[in-house]
Amino acid sequence: MAEECGQYEECGDFAKAYANRVFVIEYEASGYSRACSAWGAKLAIVQRDLDVSAAGSGGYRYRSC
Repeated sequence: MAEECGQYEECGDFAKAYANRVFVIEYEASGYSRACSAWGAKLAIVQRDLDVSAAGSGGYRYRSC
């Protein structure tokens, strides 16, 4: 599991080290977009809210590419 590797442009390092067996969690839209465009075909990528809120609550965010 890698947090914010899209945000900090580190997904390639994780992909190489773990043979593309990486689950990516992004919190910011920019990191999510960057990770999806570069790695969405190879890695499992989701965007979540920073507090990892429960579904149905006001701050809940979940999407995947």
